[in-house]
Amino acid sequence: IHGGALVIDAARPFAGLVYLGPVAAGVVELSYGIAPPYRGRGVATRAARLAAEWALDEGGFSRL
Repeated sequence: IHGGALVIDAARPFAGLVYLGPVAAGVVELSYGIAPPYRGRGVATRAARLAAEWALDEGGFSRL
């Protein structure tokens, strides 16, 4: 199964990524990783929320 990754900030050193991987019809799995200097700042929360909203509102998925 293949998905896409979103690099959180391409203009700065690597901050993290969010990965969406389809697992079944209408279902997508969300994974994320955050580099240590960016942890505890709400970066993962915001990135995961944005990716989830996209997947459910525009990505054609009904379950995350």
